[in-house]
Amino acid sequence: MKVRKILKFTSIRCKKALAALTIALLALSSNGTVLAGPVFITGHDPDFHAQSTASARNLLNAGLDFATGGNYNVADGNKFLWVEARVGDPGVPAVPGGHRIGEFGLVAIGLTLGTHYDRANAAELAGVNFSNYTAIAVASSFGGILGANELLGLIARSADIASFVNGGGGFFASSECFPTSGFCRASLLDGSTGVLPAVTASDLFGFLPIAVNVVAPSPPFTITAFGASLGLTNADVVDPTHNAFFDAAGLNIVDTNAFGNPVTLAGDVLIGGGGFFQPVAIDIKFCSDPNAFNCKKRGVLPVTIFGTADFDVTEVDISTLRLCRDDTGDCIGPPTDWSIDDRGDPTSDLGAAMCAFDPTTGEELHTLNPDGFWDLDAAFDAREVAAMLGDFCGGPKNGVSATLFIEGETFDGTPIESVPVGNTGIDQLVKKNR
Repeated sequence: MKVRKILKFTSIRCKKALAALTIALLALSSNGTVLAGPVFITGHDPDFHAQSTASARNLLNAGLDFATGGNYNVADGNKFLWVEARVGDPGVPAVPGGHRIGEFGLVAIGLTLGTHYDRANAAELAGVNFSNYTAIAVASSFGGILGANELLGLIARSADIASFVNGGGGFFASSECFPTSGFCRASLLDGSTGVLPAVTASDLFGFLPIAVNVVAPSPPFTITAFGASLGLTNADVVDPTHNAFFDAAGLNIVDTNAFGNPVTLAGDVLIGGGGFFQPVAIDIKFCSDPNAFNCKKRGVLPVTIFGTADFDVTEVDISTLRLCRDDTGDCIGPPTDWSIDDRGDPTSDLGAAMCAFDPTTGEELHTLNPDGFWDLDAAFDAREVAAMLGDFCGGPKNGVSATLFIEGETFDGTPIESVPVGNTGIDQLVKKNR
């Protein structure tokens, strides 16, 4: 691969190259204290069909494995929360809509209440501490009993769900359907009145930022390459579906229906700004700690966006990149220039106090631990940075920090964003007075 020098920052020598990797998701390390949560959403209802078919058991297993990282079958400390109405709740018939309780599907794959999972209905949902669980799993409204009260209770806790996922918690959800469809009516009964509540199509999966389409079963269903990476085959998605999704919303497509619509989606994501987005790790002025900034300087402020095996920086649409102030939301951009090089491993190099040197030439290499993945250096106009900082530049002279973050999109429209973690070696600027 040819590498060409294109510019030199104040403290970073940059090179530009082209590479092709596969875009997916990056979870921030313990350095950043924020993890991307694994989310698995399917229009199938494997909790119902798992009671009778091996294919649904495989899909249910794969979905729960993805959402929990496989940590629901080892110890009480790794239980997930199963959200479902229960027989005996007001207005819930013994066999809703002619179907069985979705929890029976958990039993069918060998899971035990209290050991592998706990359960919550609408009455319990408001008081549940999600942090006690590895993941939240939601029954289907068709094959299980996701009652309207449970659905609306989940929507009421959307902010808590977002915080849970953004802290690394997993989420599993299976099919929902609109109550005007006859086969959904019984399972969406209001538990307190026994009648249909004011549930609309926008409420379906309304606890997650995903646009859903209610469709009739539309086989055949086809597993994608990503679905195959989860160990699934076309034989595992032969059961009917009750939802498709309008688009992938930044998630990976697991399978599609006969019309090519996504039916199952999965990915490690954060929730914010009304949607899912890919979290990325950044370092302002790579190898500088603290990140001193002279508000009167000219030139550029370099910000490194780290690539990994799961995140290809060459897929970033540079024109969409913005550098933003966390406390005000003010942004500048796009970058005035950019370059690509292998800076290092973001899990160990963030906030490094110094860079490596070539022992022969003495040249600053600025690559402490090259990890084999390209990283993107974006150069933002220093005068624009100073203007954005505003009161920071005119504030006290000692120890003042401004926390910044990067936002943008990949070429396929997937949002990316860094998560501010308040570390002067990563995403804060400390004013340098002269």
